[in-house]
Amino acid sequence: MARIAHLASDVIVSVVPSFTTESEFSEPLRGLQKHNAPSVVCKTQPEVLTVRQNADPLLSVFQPIRSGKLTSVTTTSSILVKSIPHLYKLAQYPVVLHVSVAPSGFPDFSDITSIRQSGFAFIQSETLQELQDLALTAHALAIKSGKGVIHFFDSGATAFKKTVEVEDADLVRSVIDLDAVAAYQNTKSEETTLYADDGRNPTLSFARSQAVNAAPAAAPVSLPEHPKSLPASERNSQRADSSSGSSQRDASTSGASVSSATTVESLISKPVSSEDIYRFATQIWGTIRDATGRSYDAFAFSGTGNEEAAIFLFGADTAVWATELDSVEETKAYANTAVITARLYRPWLGASLAPLLPRSLKRIAVLEQVRRKTTRWGPVLLDLLMSLKSTGGASPTVVGYQLGYINEDTVSQAMRGVYQNLMS
Repeated sequence: MARIAHLASDVIVSVVPSFTTESEFSEPLRGLQKHNAPSVVCKTQPEVLTVRQNADPLLSVFQPIRSGKLTSVTTTSSILVKSIPHLYKLAQYPVVLHVSVAPSGFPDFSDITSIRQSGFAFIQSETLQELQDLALTAHALAIKSGKGVIHFFDSGATAFKKTVEVEDADLVRSVIDLDAVAAYQNTKSEETTLYADDGRNPTLSFARSQAVNAAPAAAPVSLPEHPKSLPASERNSQRADSSSGSSQRDASTSGASVSSATTVESLISKPVSSEDIYRFATQIWGTIRDATGRSYDAFAFSGTGNEEAAIFLFGADTAVWATELDSVEETKAYANTAVITARLYRPWLGASLAPLLPRSLKRIAVLEQVRRKTTRWGPVLLDLLMSLKSTGGASPTVVGYQLGYINEDTVSQAMRGVYQNLMS
């Protein structure tokens, strides 16, 4: 993950517990700097700023990001709630936060759910390979949309103990919009305030003749944005076609022929929406799939398609649960249980989840590793309930559970108890 941040940033803010105590990102970043590792977006070496976590670390992001420098942050989740005043403003800049959810081994994802409405897009990685691919997605998405992205993960998860091949530099170049990078680096922000609302809001600009389209595909962002590749997904859900077409020019009232090379069409703008974020993400994932064969989507459904029960995991060590369900004897009651996870946590796109659920599905257990509840009901439980309700018709019964510490030794007992309660 540190390599991706180094490849796709001008400035990296490395948050550490203290100047004498390093973070899990410190050594990789120091090694990249020592060996003069190349960067895709920075003309020289990316600058690494080390900031203590009790020194208001996100305050250090404003100066570089407003100076046209693409900025990323490596940190644990412990600073997030305290940094809420900064997050709402930073969400309007293409800044990326790589967040290792603390404490490692028994993470509390309430730090993530507490800030879910801050305006950032949230992407979750569950394996080491996803960590690499989705870190790249986070940077490419921030550049495309002009908005902030929080990429979070549990570095102590079982699936992070494996090794994967280092990312291909050509893939990084193909995923990141280098024209948009150059345009942002040549743009200097005039904003000077920290807390007053200065009205900054990334927008998409497109030709007036395209205004009839709900989602203009060739829409440059005010922080320039140039979607390139088409979405590619192996999910069975329907995807919006984001292919772009030439805008239709109106003939001039004089009747004279007008050359497209000399005609200047007026532009209109609209704020970047949740649909735009998802469209950009699917384009990025399509490029990754074309190059590597690895597919990603907003939600992941793992099962045969004829299950009557499923568990929706948020924050839990997914590999532990998946291994238990894959290896359990067929005679066990919960053997035929599907697993659902969210990769794109915010914006929450319930419309893309419903088509993934098989018709046979009758019950869903929502397992959230949230120790400090910020709502009466679990945040993901509420999201899922609203999504299923909005689809209309009969929907599965949904039951929420708050997870404690689960490992390979206790997952069988936990799964048995959840399933018995869910089906009762």
